[in-house]
Amino acid sequence: MPANDLLPIEIKTLNSIDYAVVRVPGQPSFLLPIDTLQRAVVADIGGAAELAAHIQTHLLLGTAPITRNTCALLGDSRNDQAFSGGALSNGLKRTKTALHWLHWFNALNGQKLACIANYAVSGSRTSDLDGQITNLLATSPLPQFAFIWSGVNDLTNSVSALTAYTNVSAACTRLLSAGITPVVFLESGSTSMNTSGMVAALFEYNERLRGLAHTNRQIFVFDTTSTIWNPTGAAWTSTPAPVFNTGYSLDGTHPTNLAGYKLGLAFGGWFPGVILGVDSRPAAIGEFIFANNPLNAIVNGLFTTTSGGSSGGSGTLASGTVPASWSLNTGASGTSVSLATAGGAAGNVLTATITTTQASTVKLSQDVTTTVKNAAAINDIFQAGYEITVAGGTALRGINVIHEYNDGTNTFTYYDLYCQASAADGPQAFGPILCIPSAMTITTTPSGWITTRIEAVFSGAGGATISIARARFRKRLY
Repeated sequence: MPANDLLPIEIKTLNSIDYAVVRVPGQPSFLLPIDTLQRAVVADIGGAAELAAHIQTHLLLGTAPITRNTCALLGDSRNDQAFSGGALSNGLKRTKTALHWLHWFNALNGQKLACIANYAVSGSRTSDLDGQITNLLATSPLPQFAFIWSGVNDLTNSVSALTAYTNVSAACTRLLSAGITPVVFLESGSTSMNTSGMVAALFEYNERLRGLAHTNRQIFVFDTTSTIWNPTGAAWTSTPAPVFNTGYSLDGTHPTNLAGYKLGLAFGGWFPGVILGVDSRPAAIGEFIFANNPLNAIVNGLFTTTSGGSSGGSGTLASGTVPASWSLNTGASGTSVSLATAGGAAGNVLTATITTTQASTVKLSQDVTTTVKNAAAINDIFQAGYEITVAGGTALRGINVIHEYNDGTNTFTYYDLYCQASAADGPQAFGPILCIPSAMTITTTPSGWITTRIEAVFSGAGGATISIARARFRKRLY
């Protein structure tokens, strides 16, 4: 349909929602919520003609509607490593890793962005973005934002900065045409980029990306380098080569748990504001009580009954009691755990003070009752959540937040902020954060167990003080 066949439009507001009244020759007029249009274009709208042109793009492309507060990941292994474990849909997997900035951003900011697709591929180059976007545009609904981290595999394989930039620019144009806002990450590079020519190409590529955002205000560029580079490292001038802050790189290219946290923290301070679509935190104490709320799959999530739980493991429960219905595994020998409860905003806060003389994992868990387990049906959806604060850590690899079920043969485990054994230690103090693993859909009969737990993982001798509030594990209706 030629552009001049789309007649001028008007804007109407119904029930506080703005709609464009679209009239196409030979067809009935219809209302299109402006919220489905690309956010930046609407913000800068100059008149009906511009809005009509953007609607025209959506009509011609036949793209799926945009869902606010959602995102997709594109690029190479830095985004690919956001998820691991069993496959879900649209490139997603069951485990959200602590290596990735997005999960830290969400944990620190009330879970503002839902990731609905991950088409990033380890080893890919900027020339592969086009194919990744083709996969993305085949999904429905489409995300509001696409986060692109790509370039290192170009620049370390003799692809010019201009070529890599041109590929990213084309990817952004294609995303914008579909109504998706691109957010491009500056390239942090690799310590293997150890020649003057490679470092010059890295700086040129990043400057071109900055220019992309300067000349097109519909594209955002996030500076990773100011967070994870060591600006005064000797190798910048001696080799030259990029220098990462101590503990921020696994292998000279990929972020560690600590770098993931720092990037998520920085991203939260920079990211254009998004409205939280839903807050997963219950509002009233009564919602945690099973008799009041049968969708609640566990009991004593507020730790109001401070004793009656069980403990085990090779470590020692040095003081305090385990709250009713909960189980504590004290970890390896040489690990000491002291528990205490104190009043919080709702119910009690459970604080565990942990010290260990060696690598150890301390676990707090609760299995759902046999009645709840037996009532679980195929396609039921369960999801856990914890509010966590960590202080005074030493050798703390990270905090795993988990829900899982077992069908008698196979165990299906979902993580948030999973800290891989091969990863370096994470941040030693943070929070409060809200950790919520991906929704767990029951696909086989859970004849074994359904459980939720939180794990404090230490890489060696050390300790931390970990406070947990408002633990929940609920059955979702949608």
